[in-house]
Order: sequence, then structure tokens, then C-alpha cells
Amino acid sequence: MELPDLRVLKRGKWGDSAAWEQVFKALMPCALDVARNTLCDSLQMMAEDVASIAFQHLYKYRNHLKSTSQLRPLLIVITGRVACSLLRYHLAQKRPDGSIVPPSSDSLINFIEGDLKVPLTMEQMEDLNEMAQIISQLAKSIPDKIKEVLFACFLEEKSDKEIATMLGLAASSIPVMRKRGIDAMRAALLTNPKLLSEVKDLLRLSIWMIVFLG
Repeated sequence: MELPDLRVLKRGKWGDSAAWEQVFKALMPCALDVARNTLCDSLQMMAEDVASIAFQHLYKYRNHLKSTSQLRPLLIVITGRVACSLLRYHLAQKRPDGSIVPPSSDSLINFIEGDLKVPLTMEQMEDLNEMAQIISQLAKSIPDKIKEVLFACFLEEKSDKEIATMLGLAASSIPVMRKRGIDAMRAALLTNPKLLSEVKDLLRLSIWMIVFLG
């Protein structure tokens, strides 16, 4: 689905509602994929809430957008940030033995309606936008085979032997290709230590983005 012109999205005080509805329909499936990929099984029922909150942040940032090409990668990064915040909240509910207290619907809803709805600051949004643009460009420069190795290793958690068999490669080549992919990510972000730290913290999401945006 083609996205509306940026001038229409910024029209008036609130932007054109029909145009933003078009953006919502075009990009929400992508945000849902990110939320579902990031959240653990017990939090899958919150995926739509996470995606909706991310879209609200994207909408609030509308007047700072310079191109409609920013919309998709920025929404992915924001959705990942929101989903990871919810994961951290969930994992903090650990018992002394390390097991996790099953979350109640009320506690999750209160969290979604509370902390996550506190608007991201403009500085945070600028950082997320910069990260989105860097990773979007990086996605186009990493060879497809290396993307497949990163995806199988970090997202599907396959062994080197399994990846080699799946891709028809020598097992000894998998660690080399994995290092090349990670090094490419690191090199692209070295100019901004804050973003490098962010990517390290959200490694799974970053790799998912590289595969998805490529």
C-alpha cells in the first residue's frame, strides 16, 4: 500500500486523519510482527497494545519527519522499544527461585496504560529515528546469506551445524559470517556510542530489522 504524501500527513494542527488512517492500515501489520517477535509467549496477548502505543508515538513525531521513508523503520524501532520495556517489566516479576510470577491481566493493563504511555522525549525520538535510519541503510548493505545466518543464529537459536545444513554451507563458515554481520552493525554505529549501546541492548530486534528491512 502506497503511503500518503508527507505534506498531507503534516497538514493543519493534527495532520490529515484519512491519510494517517492509511498509514495505520499500511504499517500496523509490520508493528504487530515486531511486537509478536519480541514478546515472550505469555505476553503475546499484549502485542496489539504495544503496536498501538508505538503508532501513537510515531504520530506525535509527525512534524519532525523529513520523508515518508522514515515511517516504517521508525515504527519498527519504537515498537521494539515499547515491547522490550514490557518484557523488562515482566521479567522483573521473578520469584526468589528464578521462576516468573504469572502476570495478571490487571497488572499488565495498568503498566500499558501507565509507564508506556508516558511520551518519549524528543531527544529519545531523535535517537530512535537515527537508529532506524542507520539500520535501514545497513540492511541494504549486508549480503543476504549473512542476514540468513544472523536470523537463524540469534532469532531461531539454531546451532552452527544446523545453520550450515539449512543453508548448504560449511559449518566452519558460520562463525565467520556471523562475525562479519555483527562487525558490520558495530562499524555502522561506532560514530554514535549511544546508538551502539542501544543496539547491543536490543540485539535480537536489530537483527530482525536488518532481515526485515533488507
